[in-house]
Amino acid sequence: MTEDHQLAIRNLVHRYADAVCKRDDAQWASCWAPDGQWNVLSRSLQGLDDVMAFYRRAMARYDAVVQLVHNGVADIANDSGLGCWYITEHAWRGESGSLLIARYDDAYIRVDGSWLFSRRALTVHYSGPADLSGAPVPP
Repeated sequence: MTEDHQLAIRNLVHRYADAVCKRDDAQWASCWAPDGQWNVLSRSLQGLDDVMAFYRRAMARYDAVVQLVHNGVADIANDSGLGCWYITEHAWRGESGSLLIARYDDAYIRVDGSWLFSRRALTVHYSGPADLSGAPVPP
C-alpha cells in the first residue's frame, strides 16, 4: 500500500468521525459507497438509504456526540482493502453523559478515485456511564 493510499484511508476514517461530531449528514453520507453495509448494534443495514435512516435516528437521541479515532491499520490492494480502527465516543443527552469504546472493522472500495466504506462493522468493548463504572462487553 502506498503512502497516498494510507493517507486517503486515514482521511476517510477521520472525515467520518468529524461528520459525527459536527452532525453533518451530507459529509457522513459521502464516506459510504452507495451499496455500503453498516453492521451496528446487532443490525445489518445495507445501502445508503437504510444506513442514513438508522444514523439519523441514532443521532437524534443525543444533544451532542464526539467521536475520537485512535489507532488503526489498513491493508489496500488495488481498488479495495480492509482495516481496523479503535474509537471512543462521548455522548450527552440532557445532563447525562455516556461513553462508547469500540472497534470498527472496515472494508474499503475506491470509486472514481475516492476511497469509501463498503462495509463498517462495529464491535463494542464498553458502553455505559462516562466514568467507566459499567461492565465491559465480553468479547
